[in-house]
Amino acid sequence: MNVLLLPALLLFAAPQSRIDETIEVRRIIVDTRVLDINNEIITDLQADDFRVLVDGKEAPIESVSWIGDEVSAEEVFVDEDGHESKGTVIPPPGRLFVLFVQTDFARNSHRVVGEMGVIASFHAFVEMLQPNDRVALLSFDSHLKLRLDFTTDRAQLERMFPTVLAIDQPPPPQPVEPPSLAALLDPKEMLYAPTSERALILIARALRQVEGPKHLLLLGWGMGDRMPGGAPVQTPDTLRAAGELAAARVTVCAFNFGLNGQLSVGLMKVAADTGGFYSGSPAASPLSGMEIRFLPRLEAFLYGHYEIEIRSPVAAVAGKLHRLDVRVKKKGLTVIAKRAFVDLP
Repeated sequence: MNVLLLPALLLFAAPQSRIDETIEVRRIIVDTRVLDINNEIITDLQADDFRVLVDGKEAPIESVSWIGDEVSAEEVFVDEDGHESKGTVIPPPGRLFVLFVQTDFARNSHRVVGEMGVIASFHAFVEMLQPNDRVALLSFDSHLKLRLDFTTDRAQLERMFPTVLAIDQPPPPQPVEPPSLAALLDPKEMLYAPTSERALILIARALRQVEGPKHLLLLGWGMGDRMPGGAPVQTPDTLRAAGELAAARVTVCAFNFGLNGQLSVGLMKVAADTGGFYSGSPAASPLSGMEIRFLPRLEAFLYGHYEIEIRSPVAAVAGKLHRLDVRVKKKGLTVIAKRAFVDLP
């Protein structure tokens, strides 16, 4: 045997002394709003002002950025001599809105009155939209129905919105450029979604495939269930829907047009856990409740938000629901952020 080959053979046969390990570092974006004592939005906070906990454990903050959702940009041109000249105003890139309307299949009288009030107030919502905002329309009675895919066409949106009251099976919506809910939702799964909560879970799983923050306007009368004694209870599907929507960066702003019945707790839960808000219709004037309470608050809410990027301190387990707690170190401020999220597979 050639002696010169021995060291090489021994080296080849020796066990590896170094084991490569891969540690998954999950980064999560938390869309957050901070209000002062007068409910005015605070826009000048830094990373050091925040503290984030996941399941009670401190989460390292990677970055904090303020995003002005309603701020237009302005083109600036620089000539050869370095002189700047202002150009045309560039509108914001556009936001994504999903309108989810609970139609009352039983045609309860006070819920129907609330539905009519929502339809009467819908034009005021359209007037709030910016030119590049895209809106999709879904309804739920016995199952989930996609009535209009994402569009910037305001006339089409106003024409289609009253159809949420129809107990029918709408035709497939016209194809649109991505993102398209029709391309992301399974018609068979929509047909067999027996509750609003299951419908929201399907919407969340579709929207998690769309980059960036999204807003879901939940216009309805309630979610959850009742105990034998009549007390409302949150179902596992309510918690699951909130967690999956939060993981998909979907903020729910809920308006109860059913005169704030017992099942309003489900709407409150989904809105709070996704970092949104809940508003009820005033009993004295349900027909104008959307314009009196909901839309002014929504307009202020959409002014802007912080994007807080964190590293999760807990291991990822597909499907697991985690609690999230976003705090600010300055006193007297209110934080609005999602309270839970689900690990995605």
